Amino acid sequence: MGLVLRQTMAVALAAMLFGATGIVPLSADTPRTGLMWNRSGLPAAFPLQVKTPSGQNYFLVLRDAENDRQALAAYINGGEFFKVLVPPGRFTLQFAIGQEWQGEDTLFGPDAQTRFVELGPPLTFKTRGIGTKAGHIVEILRADPEKPLQISIREQAICQTVLPPVPSPDARDLAIPYEYTHRPSTRRIRPVARPSFADDPLADRPADADRTAYRYTAPGYELYSNYCD
Repeated sequence: MGLVLRQTMAVALAAMLFGATGIVPLSADTPRTGLMWNRSGLPAAFPLQVKTPSGQNYFLVLRDAENDRQALAAYINGGEFFKVLVPPGRFTLQFAIGQEWQGEDTLFGPDAQTRFVELGPPLTFKTRGIGTKAGHIVEILRADPEKPLQISIREQAICQTVLPPVPSPDARDLAIPYEYTHRPSTRRIRPVARPSFADDPLADRPADADRTAYRYTAPGYELYSNYCD
């Protein structure tokens, strides 16, 4: 997919890539693998998984391709499982790579202690079709400090389906008078009455009984999500 890697060992590039100015420094203690902050102001709903080899650690920044602003940052201890939800948009992924974390200002240290890598072109995170949230898997296959990184990128998506609940065998239809003002039970109920059932309370009513206008409870739908290709 036309992956472009731009690498440099110059510490001066840290300010340009990661915008050290204005970032509130964290503790120099090594963070746990996971999200550090989300400054996009948008809900995070699209999957990003990064697979890394052990031996080095990674500070990841997603920079908005439209306005060049930092949107999200995460820390990855090399070899550990990492997956995060990110906001919608087009983002450039920028990595700082090194051994010992010294905080967001210094990253992994000066000079050759911190290695900078930027992936291009930007990756797009968006909704595809009706219920598919498209994201990516980024895998760093090799991170030898003396050689170029080997990286593969492929799509990953979250597929969502809305389904009605499966009724239980002993479920009963429930009719509620229109003038009923109290909140009905929250248990799931089939929405259509079945007067032909012998155990249906409406079927037991005599023909000459008073006929009150009834409304019926609406079905409760459930959202199912799973990762898909």
